[in-house]
Amino acid sequence: MESIRNAARGILYNLDKVIDGTNREAEDSGNQFNTIQTVISSTDKPSIMISYCHENKEFCGKLLELLSTHRDEFDVWIDQTHCQSASDLWEVIAYGMEQAHVIVCLVSNHYYESKSCRREFTYAVETLKKPIVPVLLEDIEPKGWL
Repeated sequence: MESIRNAARGILYNLDKVIDGTNREAEDSGNQFNTIQTVISSTDKPSIMISYCHENKEFCGKLLELLSTHRDEFDVWIDQTHCQSASDLWEVIAYGMEQAHVIVCLVSNHYYESKSCRREFTYAVETLKKPIVPVLLEDIEPKGWL
Protein backbone atom coordinates (compact mmCIF):
# COMPACT_ATOMS: atom_id res chain seq x y z
CA MET A 1 0.00 0.00 0.00
CA GLU A 2 2.92 2.35 0.68
CA SER A 3 4.08 2.07 -2.94
CA ILE A 4 0.63 3.13 -4.11
CA ARG A 5 0.66 6.12 -1.74
CA ASN A 6 4.12 7.08 -3.01
CA ALA A 7 2.90 6.83 -6.61
CA ALA A 8 -0.12 9.01 -5.83
CA ARG A 9 2.06 11.60 -4.08
CA GLY A 10 4.44 11.68 -7.05
CA ILE A 11 1.57 12.10 -9.50
CA LEU A 12 0.05 14.91 -7.45
CA TYR A 13 3.45 16.61 -7.16
CA ASN A 14 4.00 16.45 -10.93
CA LEU A 15 0.44 17.52 -11.68
CA ASP A 16 0.97 20.61 -9.52
CA LYS A 17 4.04 21.39 -11.60
CA VAL A 18 2.03 21.03 -14.80
CA ILE A 19 -0.62 23.39 -13.45
CA ASP A 20 1.89 25.93 -12.16
CA GLY A 21 4.31 25.54 -15.07
CA THR A 22 7.24 25.39 -12.67
CA ASN A 23 9.19 22.47 -14.09
CA ARG A 24 10.88 23.58 -17.27
CA GLU A 25 14.44 22.41 -16.64
CA ALA A 26 14.17 19.39 -18.93
CA GLU A 27 12.39 21.00 -21.87
CA ASP A 28 15.44 20.82 -24.11
CA SER A 29 16.77 17.48 -22.90
CA GLY A 30 14.75 15.39 -25.34
CA ASN A 31 13.81 13.00 -22.54
CA GLN A 32 10.00 12.78 -22.45
CA PHE A 33 10.11 11.17 -18.99
CA ASN A 34 11.61 14.35 -17.54
CA THR A 35 9.55 16.88 -19.45
CA ILE A 36 6.62 18.40 -17.62
CA GLN A 37 5.37 21.61 -19.17
CA THR A 38 2.47 23.99 -18.84
CA VAL A 39 -0.28 22.43 -20.92
CA ILE A 40 -3.45 23.73 -19.35
CA SER A 41 -4.88 27.15 -18.70
CA SER A 42 -5.63 28.23 -15.17
CA THR A 43 -9.38 27.93 -15.78
CA ASP A 44 -9.39 24.28 -16.88
CA LYS A 45 -9.85 21.36 -14.52
CA PRO A 46 -6.87 19.11 -15.26
CA SER A 47 -7.39 15.61 -16.56
CA ILE A 48 -5.09 12.63 -16.00
CA MET A 49 -5.14 9.56 -18.24
CA ILE A 50 -3.64 6.39 -16.77
CA SER A 51 -1.90 4.06 -19.22
CA TYR A 52 -1.23 0.61 -17.77
CA CYS A 53 -0.99 -3.06 -18.63
CA HIS A 54 -3.93 -5.16 -17.51
CA GLU A 55 -1.57 -7.46 -15.59
CA ASN A 56 -1.12 -4.43 -13.31
CA LYS A 57 -4.82 -3.62 -12.94
CA GLU A 58 -4.84 -4.30 -9.18
CA PHE A 59 -2.21 -1.61 -8.56
CA CYS A 60 -3.99 0.66 -11.02
CA GLY A 61 -7.31 0.21 -9.23
CA LYS A 62 -5.80 1.09 -5.86
CA LEU A 63 -4.04 4.11 -7.35
CA LEU A 64 -7.30 5.21 -8.97
CA GLU A 65 -9.04 4.91 -5.60
CA LEU A 66 -6.45 7.18 -3.95
CA LEU A 67 -6.48 9.70 -6.79
CA SER A 68 -10.29 9.79 -6.70
CA THR A 69 -10.11 11.47 -3.31
CA HIS A 70 -8.90 14.54 -5.26
CA ARG A 71 -11.70 14.55 -7.84
CA ASP A 72 -12.55 18.17 -7.04
CA GLU A 73 -9.04 19.10 -8.26
CA PHE A 74 -8.78 16.96 -11.41
CA ASP A 75 -10.45 14.20 -13.41
CA VAL A 76 -8.94 10.75 -13.93
CA TRP A 77 -9.54 8.90 -17.19
CA ILE A 78 -9.02 5.14 -17.28
CA ASP A 79 -10.19 2.51 -19.74
CA GLN A 80 -11.99 0.48 -17.05
CA THR A 81 -14.55 3.25 -16.58
CA HIS A 82 -14.75 4.66 -20.11
CA CYS A 83 -14.45 1.68 -22.48
CA GLN A 84 -16.97 -0.80 -21.15
CA SER A 85 -19.21 -0.78 -24.21
CA ALA A 86 -16.94 0.73 -26.84
CA SER A 87 -17.05 -0.88 -30.25
CA ASP A 88 -13.69 0.65 -31.22
CA LEU A 89 -11.58 0.42 -28.09
CA TRP A 90 -8.52 2.15 -29.55
CA GLU A 91 -10.60 5.10 -30.75
CA VAL A 92 -12.02 5.62 -27.25
CA ILE A 93 -8.57 5.30 -25.64
CA ALA A 94 -7.08 7.73 -28.17
CA TYR A 95 -9.85 10.22 -27.37
CA GLY A 96 -9.13 9.87 -23.65
CA MET A 97 -5.45 10.54 -24.32
CA GLU A 98 -6.24 13.56 -26.47
CA GLN A 99 -8.40 15.07 -23.72
CA ALA A 100 -5.85 14.43 -20.96
CA HIS A 101 -3.50 17.14 -19.80
CA VAL A 102 -0.96 14.62 -18.55
CA ILE A 103 -0.56 10.86 -19.02
CA VAL A 104 0.54 8.63 -16.16
CA CYS A 105 2.23 5.43 -17.34
CA LEU A 106 2.39 2.52 -14.90
CA VAL A 107 5.64 1.04 -16.19
CA SER A 108 6.46 -2.62 -15.64
CA ASN A 109 7.94 -5.44 -17.68
CA HIS A 110 4.38 -6.35 -18.68
CA TYR A 111 3.85 -2.75 -19.86
CA TYR A 112 7.05 -2.93 -21.90
CA GLU A 113 6.01 -6.23 -23.52
CA SER A 114 2.45 -5.09 -24.34
CA LYS A 115 1.83 -3.95 -27.92
CA SER A 116 -1.21 -1.98 -26.76
CA CYS A 117 0.81 -0.12 -24.14
CA ARG A 118 3.52 0.58 -26.69
CA ARG A 119 0.89 1.98 -29.04
CA GLU A 120 -0.54 4.23 -26.30
CA PHE A 121 2.88 5.45 -25.17
CA THR A 122 4.09 6.13 -28.71
CA TYR A 123 0.88 7.99 -29.57
CA ALA A 124 1.15 10.11 -26.41
CA VAL A 125 4.82 10.99 -26.92
CA GLU A 126 5.25 11.22 -30.69
CA THR A 127 1.85 12.37 -31.92
CA LEU A 128 0.26 14.22 -29.01
CA LYS A 129 3.51 15.32 -27.33
CA LYS A 130 1.81 15.00 -23.94
CA PRO A 131 3.69 15.26 -20.65
CA ILE A 132 4.36 11.79 -19.24
CA VAL A 133 4.59 10.90 -15.55
CA PRO A 134 6.15 7.44 -15.27
CA VAL A 135 5.40 5.29 -12.24
CA LEU A 136 7.89 2.42 -12.08
CA LEU A 137 6.13 -0.61 -10.64
CA GLU A 138 9.27 -2.71 -10.64
CA ASP A 139 12.96 -2.39 -11.31
CA ILE A 140 13.04 -1.90 -15.07
CA GLU A 141 15.64 -0.30 -17.28
CA PRO A 142 13.83 1.72 -19.98
CA LYS A 143 15.05 0.56 -23.38
CA GLY A 144 14.01 0.51 -27.00
CA TRP A 145 10.71 2.32 -27.49
CA LEU A 146 10.34 3.06 -23.77
